[in-house]
Amino acid sequence: MPRARRSRRTTGLVRSTAGILLAAALVGCSPEPPHFENLVVILVDTLRADHLPCYGYDRDTAPHLCRLAAEGWQLDASPTSSWTKPSVASLLTGVSPQRHQAIGRADSLPVGLPYLPAELAAAGFDTAAYVGNRNVGRKFGFDRGFHRFEMTRATGKVDGRRVTDEALALLPELEQPFFFYVHYVDPHDPYRPAQAWHDPGTPPDPRPYVQPQRLRSGEEPMKADTLSRLIDQYDGEIREVDTEIDRLLGALGDRGLLDRTLVVVTSDHGEEFGEHGGLTHGTTLYQELLTVPLIFWTPGGLPAVASRRSFYQLDFRATVLEALGVSAPPPESDEGVSRWRELRRGGDLGRSEDRFFHLDLDGRGSVALEHGPAKLILDVAAPHDRLFDLADDPGEQHPEATATPELEELRRRLATHHNRETARAAERRRETLDDETRRGLAALGYLQMDTPQEDLEERTLPERIDRERGLAAVPAP
Repeated sequence: MPRARRSRRTTGLVRSTAGILLAAALVGCSPEPPHFENLVVILVDTLRADHLPCYGYDRDTAPHLCRLAAEGWQLDASPTSSWTKPSVASLLTGVSPQRHQAIGRADSLPVGLPYLPAELAAAGFDTAAYVGNRNVGRKFGFDRGFHRFEMTRATGKVDGRRVTDEALALLPELEQPFFFYVHYVDPHDPYRPAQAWHDPGTPPDPRPYVQPQRLRSGEEPMKADTLSRLIDQYDGEIREVDTEIDRLLGALGDRGLLDRTLVVVTSDHGEEFGEHGGLTHGTTLYQELLTVPLIFWTPGGLPAVASRRSFYQLDFRATVLEALGVSAPPPESDEGVSRWRELRRGGDLGRSEDRFFHLDLDGRGSVALEHGPAKLILDVAAPHDRLFDLADDPGEQHPEATATPELEELRRRLATHHNRETARAAERRRETLDDETRRGLAALGYLQMDTPQEDLEERTLPERIDRERGLAAVPAP
């Protein structure tokens, strides 16, 4: 994308400092400090929060990330979906999967929606990205707004060291103010760390690595020892990508590029290890796939606030725009809103508000709603809708047994959201996948080289959901 000389905060996106100072004065708070000049977003694919020690894990898988969390803000984030494309699309647009329609293997991101890289480029930021996952590559429209957008050329999975090396190659051209996006693939399956996790003082396991796809297909039986080895491999990849993130930030610091820079580390979804009978991701809307880390950090630290607050990733775009002093048009209904002031002041981040989730992939169709501790999942393939109390049943093992007024109300709210967002959906854009793209996605287990194009375009969820009875009574088209 050709790049014009920048005029800071122009073309309808302007600083809002005066308004923020006035608002702070009106509520009796001290004025907000100057906004950040730069933004670094590091997305670690497939990273579930509860496999980091600062989120309660008993293995020291991520000492560097947890140092950032201790010096900054550590949050529990909820993505909008359980696989990469729709989740990242919502992260960067602030709209639901039903609206942006980038929800299937062949779907692309529509041009007409708000998009964080394009908004920052229009506001005068230099924008650069290195992406290791082809699901959010140029083929599917995720390069819009980036002055430089590099992605893996490898036909297989690209490891963390390669991602860091390629990202560092972009630094000599990076001009301030900037937005720098780096997407690591580790710890996505297949998990092949240089060394699987093993406890200090014990030798590494010499056996060949377990392949998740062989377990999912039934080629290899799932045993307790096999699952344990698989988790060791996953944790080994977390430790390696943690080291690479430290190397990346060290290089940015050495070049003086962390001054006045907000660094955000998060993930697009978690990973399942048998909690609900499956493996990997993109299969359900249970919590192991919908709880990921979110860390805000800057050199010198951030004001001390309450830790482990819950954050809905639909609010990410608007939140970082405000952190950078860039304003955008007011959000429409069901779009994400800025949580920057609540973050700074330690306030509630809206856990009591509705949070919606969506999955429509490979014949699996589910939508879900969280409202406080209540969570409702509607699934095309399930005979009954499932309601959980996350306060008493955080692992979602014991659905409520009887119909209640609460269940009916949640069904109506979920149906209203789904039907409204689907009705205002962007025009669906489908791409014919070339062999290079197919090879890259096949290496991550997303498809087979011979998967027919029509199978990649399949949709399972109906466009409308019955308000009273949920998905169980609405056959898929």
